[in-house]
Amino acid sequence: MSRRDHNDQSNYSYGASKRGREDDNERDVKRRRGDNGDPFRGCRGIFAWEDEPDPTWKAAVESHGGGVPKFATKGECEEFVQKHCAPGSNPDFRNLQHIFTMLVTWTQIAKILIPAMEKVDKDYPFKAPADLGVRNDNRFHDTDVEKGIKWRMDLPFHRETNRESTMHTLKYLFFHMRCGILVMIRNGRVVLFAPFANKDYENNWSEFLKFDSDDGTFEAYYGEKRNHYRRENIIRDVRKWWANGNIICNEHCKDSRRHEETQYWGDQFLSQLRDMYYLLFDGQFSNLSEPYGFLFDRDDKDPSQDLPLEQFKYNSYAPIMSFYISNRWKKEPEFHHMVHPVPYLDAQITAWNLRDKKIAGHPMTFLRKDKFKGRGEFTAGKEHYIPMYEQSKFKYILYVEGHCAANRYAFLMRLGSVILKVSSKCVADEMWYTPLLVPMEDHVPIQEDLSDLAEKIAWCRAHDAE
Repeated sequence: MSRRDHNDQSNYSYGASKRGREDDNERDVKRRRGDNGDPFRGCRGIFAWEDEPDPTWKAAVESHGGGVPKFATKGECEEFVQKHCAPGSNPDFRNLQHIFTMLVTWTQIAKILIPAMEKVDKDYPFKAPADLGVRNDNRFHDTDVEKGIKWRMDLPFHRETNRESTMHTLKYLFFHMRCGILVMIRNGRVVLFAPFANKDYENNWSEFLKFDSDDGTFEAYYGEKRNHYRRENIIRDVRKWWANGNIICNEHCKDSRRHEETQYWGDQFLSQLRDMYYLLFDGQFSNLSEPYGFLFDRDDKDPSQDLPLEQFKYNSYAPIMSFYISNRWKKEPEFHHMVHPVPYLDAQITAWNLRDKKIAGHPMTFLRKDKFKGRGEFTAGKEHYIPMYEQSKFKYILYVEGHCAANRYAFLMRLGSVILKVSSKCVADEMWYTPLLVPMEDHVPIQEDLSDLAEKIAWCRAHDAE
């Protein structure tokens, strides 16, 4: 076990965090869980199926598909949710109605998650990693995916992971990033799956945030935005906002009259696995440094502008898994305007995304539709939307990322169309499988400014047989 920093000792007091005392009423917590003190009473879905602590939930799920609920119609699904999810999934916050119990305070981490980890250690003793060998059919062996994982796991703070490093990473995600999922694997299967989201999260960048309005104020910014967008239920305290890529998240729920119903976080490739802990982050930036440099007006793609962590900084961490990876060390392509656009492309806007956004060196802003006037007749609406399976009727499909790599890419690969893949402009620019992709074999690469799009479409037409 590595020596803890002096400042770390307060963090190990599970009943209170570095931010101050939690607002849970401990007597109410005990009352909800009963006099027997069972820490898992009222929880569901966090343990392996055979260890499920809620017999009512287990019976309900088994009656609808034998472990994985299956429904013939939307109505059947809604009926199941109303009947079995409405009673609540969190023993202390009955408004939460997730399939899996989601922990929302550090007190819950201490009262539920820590005992759950100890229970798993007792029921499924940890086995030291062994040489499991490599299966002949393991398609990831000796690929860039495996090499990238090995490189990451060889970093100094991952070389010796233990309970202390797991707690370090848990605190980093809970207090600094807001949310995550702690996963424990024993004997090649998941035995603990515990989502968490800090309902009292406070960021460390609110003082640096500027608003793109006439006078730079909060009120003027959202006063103007109401002319373009629905009325938002914005959290008034900017310290309570969080980021997901370059998107600023600042609503717990859309309707202020239903604030008590907020869920904080929705719950909506195999190899042989050794016994382990890891934490899963469902955002785009999680790199055990200051993840959102753009909020401090730093360029996230320039390593020289990286900011070191000023809090929750430790000598060791457990691995953080994510769907997204990044390779920011690449040359930025030069921009060239297309003077004579070639009518090769049928592109429409299905909706205006007016969520708050922030990039380095600029104030927080939102998209103004009127700025698109004079560049052609831009209209947006659901009438332009094409369902995914109908997109398979097109020979070529253009893939453009959003504020990070788009999850839809894997689905596009199933359609049988040629994917024109636009190079990334963001930091979280790759999915975990992206290193396996081969340009001009499974996709046609396009410059990030679309300057060679017409040329590549012409090439595709001229080489139709390929």
